[in-house]
Amino acid sequence: MVTNRDYYRFAVKWQKLLHAQNDSQLEVDSLLKECLSLEFSLDQGNDLDSRYHQASTDPKKLAQILPELQEIQQLGSWLYAKCFYWSHWAGAEKIDEQAKQWYSLILASMQKLAAEHLQFFQGTPVKLKLTSGKIGGLTMFVPGMEYEQRLTVTNQDQADFRSVVLDDRFEKKVAYQGRVKLEPKQGQQILQYLAAYFSQGYEQEIALDAPAWEMELFNSAGEKYQFSGFVIPAGTEFHDFSETLRQAIDVPEFDAFDGQGQPERPAKLFFEYEYEAQDGLSYHEKLALDRAKADLKYSQASSAGSKISFSYHLPAEVGLLLDVFTTSVRIEPREIIFDQPFLHPGKSVQQPEFQLELDYLRQPAKKYSGTYDEDHLPGIWKLFLEQLTEVLKQHSQIGFLEHGKHSIIFYSVTFTPDGRSYYYLSDDDSLEVGETVLVPVGPEDRATRAQIVKIESFAPEEVPLLVKQTKYIIGKAD
Repeated sequence: MVTNRDYYRFAVKWQKLLHAQNDSQLEVDSLLKECLSLEFSLDQGNDLDSRYHQASTDPKKLAQILPELQEIQQLGSWLYAKCFYWSHWAGAEKIDEQAKQWYSLILASMQKLAAEHLQFFQGTPVKLKLTSGKIGGLTMFVPGMEYEQRLTVTNQDQADFRSVVLDDRFEKKVAYQGRVKLEPKQGQQILQYLAAYFSQGYEQEIALDAPAWEMELFNSAGEKYQFSGFVIPAGTEFHDFSETLRQAIDVPEFDAFDGQGQPERPAKLFFEYEYEAQDGLSYHEKLALDRAKADLKYSQASSAGSKISFSYHLPAEVGLLLDVFTTSVRIEPREIIFDQPFLHPGKSVQQPEFQLELDYLRQPAKKYSGTYDEDHLPGIWKLFLEQLTEVLKQHSQIGFLEHGKHSIIFYSVTFTPDGRSYYYLSDDDSLEVGETVLVPVGPEDRATRAQIVKIESFAPEEVPLLVKQTKYIIGKAD
C-alpha cells in the first residue's frame, strides 16, 4: 500500500536531483519506474494533459492551474504521462532543462500535499521516551498482567526501562525498573537513527484491536515531538528500530514498535505440597528450580520423622522446565484432571494443599495456592509435570542398584537432533547422556559421530536386541 510518506520522499528526492549540478542520475527510465511503483495512472495523466493542454508545456500556465489540483494521484499521474511521452515518443533518455522547471512545480506541489498528512521531527535529538502497550482493544484485563513497557534513552548513553502492570484495583503499578548504561555513543546513535526516519515524515497506520505505542522525541531546543502508532510487525524500519533497542538495553522481551519481544522466562520456581495419606501420616514436599544456578532440589518430610532430599545440577534441563511458564503462555487455573498427587502415584491422599511461586527477572512473581486440583493450579502444570517426570527418570538411576552383574546396559544414540535413536553396547562405564561418541555404521562399520540420549539397564531376558547382533560403541569422540 502506497502511503503519503512514500509520495513525500519521492517528491523530495526528485526535486533534489533536478536541482543538483550533476545530472547523471536524471534518467527518464528511472523516473518512470518509480512512478509505476507508486501506482500512478497513465490514463489519468493523459486526461489531464488534454484538459490543460497549454499548462502541459508552459511552466507559468502550470503554476496558475496547480491550485485546482489537490490530489497527489492527479499530479503524479500527470508527471508519469509526461515522462512516458518523452521517453517513448520523443526518445529522450535524460530530463532536459526545458522539462526540469515543469517537473519541479509538479513535485513541489506533491510534496506540499503529502506533508499535510504527515508529522515531522525537527532539530537535534537529545532524548527519547517510548511507551509500548501490551493490551489491545479486546484484551480482558487481569490483575497482575503487564499493561505497558516504558523506555527512556538520552544522548548521554543512559537508558531506563520499566515494566508496568495492573494491580488488584486495575491501577498502573511499576513492577520492574532497570537503569542501563549504554555503550559509548550508543544513545546518540539510537536517537539519530530515529530522528532521521521521523524527520522525513511519519503517517500513522490503522490497526484494529492492536496495542498502541506512543513516543516523545525531544530536541536540543527543548521542543517535544509526539508520535504514535500500533504495536504490530509493520515495516522493515520499525523492526530494525525495535531490534536495535532490544539489543542496546539487553531486554529481549521489550515489544518496542513491532511487538516482537521474546516472552520473559521465569528465573525461579518454588513449590510446596502438603497432604495426609491413608496410613495417617502427613507429608510435606518442596520443589525448587533455579535457572541461574541450573539447580533442581526436592525434599520430603513426614510426620513420622523421616526426611528425604535430592539435588540435581542440570544446565540444560532446568531452563527447559522453567520455559514452560513463559509469560506468553496463559497459565491461569483451568480444567485439568490430576489423577495422582505430585511425585506419589498410587497413594491415596486427603486435603492436599499447595503453594506455587514463579519468579521473573522483570515481571512480578506469579503466586498460586489452594487445593491440589484443576480449580487452583495453573493450566500448564500438567505439561510441566510430564516433562519433570521424564527428567527425573533419566537422571535417577543409581549405578550399583541398576547395573548389577546380571544386567546389560544399552546406549541409545542419535545422529541428528530429534532424529531416530539406535541401540549400542559399550564396555566403558563412564559414558553419560549427552556425550558425543563414535559408533560403527553400515556393513563397512564406518566410524560416525553420534550423541548418547539415553542409558538403560535390562535383565538378560528383557534386552531390546540380541546382544550378539548389537554393535559396540568405538569410544568417545574428541
